[in-house]
Amino acid sequence: MKNREVRKSKLSEIDQVVDTIVNDLGMGGALKLHKIKLNWAETFPPPLSLHMEPVFLKDNILFINVDSNVWLQELYFNRATIISKLNKYGVKSIKLRLSVVKNPVKEEVKWKEERSLNADDRKFIYDVTKEIKDSTLKASINRVVEKSLKNRRT
Repeated sequence: MKNREVRKSKLSEIDQVVDTIVNDLGMGGALKLHKIKLNWAETFPPPLSLHMEPVFLKDNILFINVDSNVWLQELYFNRATIISKLNKYGVKSIKLRLSVVKNPVKEEVKWKEERSLNADDRKFIYDVTKEIKDSTLKASINRVVEKSLKNRRT
């Protein structure tokens, strides 16, 4: 148990030394901005992170691009909450501006693996298409319904 505490203490000391060196080199803001960007989607889960992007950090003021007036207004009213979530990075204030949001975090749509159709599915497809007289239209609707049944969103 003591070894773990000693290692944690030494890592904390090393972290402080590295932070001091980085700040002395004038790269503290860039490092903080990088850390903010790395954790952006975690700090502000979608859909919020899809509409705003941190772009610049100066004097503990984070400049954030926002992609629409609606989101700009919403974020403006929630500045205090945003700042409180960014305090761990030393952010004391934010400036919101309407601009292009580059490289938004995209929500992935997860699909189940294609499944095979059972007898009930086949009967359903038959029932849906049995009254259609046009063979081309019937075949198209048949394919669409079959594909829909095979591929389901989660």
